[in-house]
Amino acid sequence: MTARCSSPLLSIALLSLVACAPTLVTPPTIAPTDAANVLDAFVPDASLLDASAAEAATDARAGDAPTIDEAPTRLAMCTNQLGRALDRSYGRLDGRLVAIVPAGQRDCNGDPDHLHLQIAVDGAIYDVAVNLGSRRAGGVPDLAVASVDVPLPDGAWVEGWHTMIAPLDYVTTLHLHSSDFAPLTPAEVSADLETELRDVGRISVFAIGYGPDGVHNVHRNQGLDGALALHPAGARAHLKLFRFASQSF
Repeated sequence: MTARCSSPLLSIALLSLVACAPTLVTPPTIAPTDAANVLDAFVPDASLLDASAAEAATDARAGDAPTIDEAPTRLAMCTNQLGRALDRSYGRLDGRLVAIVPAGQRDCNGDPDHLHLQIAVDGAIYDVAVNLGSRRAGGVPDLAVASVDVPLPDGAWVEGWHTMIAPLDYVTTLHLHSSDFAPLTPAEVSADLETELRDVGRISVFAIGYGPDGVHNVHRNQGLDGALALHPAGARAHLKLFRFASQSF
């Protein structure tokens, strides 16, 4: 409602104006945004997903790096109760990292040569065996590692085991060659991965299933290449890539 005011006549020659106080309106209360809902609803821009890996790598070097898309959650202890829904196909496993099993641990599929990741997918947990390499004769490591920040290959992160995907190829998809990889000892690979994975929630793994409960071959594999894609729900994922010393491309 609009307030009215009038000025009384004090004399024939003089008018006195009386100011009116403004009416105060209390703004409506706005509920805070639910950050979890925003993350769940976020879908990367399709134009970014279609960008070439070479352009994406250039942009990443310019400072457009991946961001943490979801806070990590971890099991109190790794588990031996694994899911049974995978097969021996090549595919992409989209889930959430819930445990890291160090090399040499005897439980939870642990072994001396792999870092095992446990990924929660559709209500079950699956094993991811990441080869750490070995120190060859003469002290030269036989595993080399590279990283690149690109839109997640083959489309947006969707929880599940996806086998009908275009294969990831280090050369044709990412335009990388063997000289782009740095040799690391098993201890260095393990330390690098544990540091990189510390703040990871969502993750995508390009790999080959070894059975119903896990995947392996997370490395160069002649055009069916493996990779860890960290923070995959944003416009760019951080890919960890691996090749052996005997592989030249």
